[in-house]
Amino acid sequence: MASDIPVSYRLKMVDLDGAATYSKIVTLGDPGNTYAYSIKASPATYIVTAPAAGSAILLITDISGRQLYQQRVTLTKGINTIPAGTLPAGSYLLTLLADKQRCTTKFVRY
Repeated sequence: MASDIPVSYRLKMVDLDGAATYSKIVTLGDPGNTYAYSIKASPATYIVTAPAAGSAILLITDISGRQLYQQRVTLTKGINTIPAGTLPAGSYLLTLLADKQRCTTKFVRY
């Protein structure tokens, strides 16, 4: 998602006794960055749209957060197709780590 304004957040954690603490502030996006990666899962391939050529890491985790697969990929500017591996039926998260960005999508194998 393109944005000229970075988005920041922090978490408020409340203990059982009512005491609250805050996490450090995390900023998403870069004011100078006017592009974003996108990623989609299809039955046979993962489709990555990249704003520029470069390397990235592709991760697949199950819903409980257990990492099942990791691959370093080289992307070209534009649409890239990466062959999908074999996974049993279930729900998964596909994550792309590239250029200080994290892009995640959920997909289901039947």
